[in-house]
Amino acid sequence: PGLEQVLCSISQATAHTCIQQVTDVLFAWAENYINFDKDKAQQDAQEAGFSAIAGMSQVQRMIDCMHVALCALGQLVAPYINKKEFHSLNIQLVCDQHLRIMQMYVCFR
Repeated sequence: PGLEQVLCSISQATAHTCIQQVTDVLFAWAENYINFDKDKAQQDAQEAGFSAIAGMSQVQRMIDCMHVALCALGQLVAPYINKKEFHSLNIQLVCDQHLRIMQMYVCFR
């Protein structure tokens, strides 16, 4: 089955429970893994790390976004419809050179 068929086979309650569990774990680990280095030495080390990995200079963080497809969520459908006209959650992550999550943003549009 296609991705939409697989995602649509789980209920809203199940999707909510899964998202809540992942969010709870991220928040529980946040203090150990999510931070922004403020001193120059740490910033220089991050720049050197990205340069070594991908030859990119003056880069300290990488950002990426994606839409996670959802099934229609009952009566509250409009907030979940993206510009391509399917239901989704928009997730943005910012990572350092070690793929540690520095920031996460989740929204409905």
